[in-house]
Amino acid sequence: MKFIINYRKKIIEKNISYVFPSMTQKDINTLKNKFYRQLANTFSEILYSNTYPKNIKNRMSFIGFESMNQELENGTSIILSGGHFYNWEWIGIALGAATPHPVFGIYKPLSNKYFEEHFRSIRKSLSVHLLTMRETPLTIRKRDKENLQTIYAFASDQSPTNTKRCLWIDFFNRPTAFYPSIDLFAKKYDLSVYYLDIQCHRRGYYEATAKKITQVEGSWTTAFAKEIENSIKKRPESWLWSHNRWKHVYNPKTS
Repeated sequence: MKFIINYRKKIIEKNISYVFPSMTQKDINTLKNKFYRQLANTFSEILYSNTYPKNIKNRMSFIGFESMNQELENGTSIILSGGHFYNWEWIGIALGAATPHPVFGIYKPLSNKYFEEHFRSIRKSLSVHLLTMRETPLTIRKRDKENLQTIYAFASDQSPTNTKRCLWIDFFNRPTAFYPSIDLFAKKYDLSVYYLDIQCHRRGYYEATAKKITQVEGSWTTAFAKEIENSIKKRPESWLWSHNRWKHVYNPKTS
């Protein structure tokens, strides 16, 4: 765990203080160390998946997929929105084994070409189709036109690169930039939206629960943000605190 210690320490502490403003420095340090241990577990599990990718499905259980499958069979495609909790790589890989319907995972390509190809091969090992963010709009439009019911899996809790096209949402009492993809695609193609909540009952074994969400203040993205808040409050060490989530500052004059 030595290589984990002090990784993005300042960003992690800043994020924790934003989310839990009443925490003492001692409490912040305790949560930070729990996160470091969880992150070390995730790295070790990813190394395991390099060797035994098809064993991952035996370490995942899925709840609530019956409702999604019924909607798909009735002709409605699904947006499955989740966050970077626990081992998000395993969760994304195993989705293809959790349903008989096509699953497309939306992701941002890695800058390193070697690691990009390496992770693509692992992610595709259990029949998850991969879409870059650039490929997504055309693919959804094409599949909708051909009436091909699909699950589109988004991890939408990261900070967008382009704030001119983002949605600003009250997230832990702070204006926070979110990708607008959930709202854009759900409204345009009449898609149902589900949130994927992740729990870890013992190390290396995960439970994913799909929960249908409805709009809050006219937005599925706002509803998603509220679900992320609840998950963080329940299991704070499981979230990816090292991401610079609040790097963009809200400016009402330009937003």
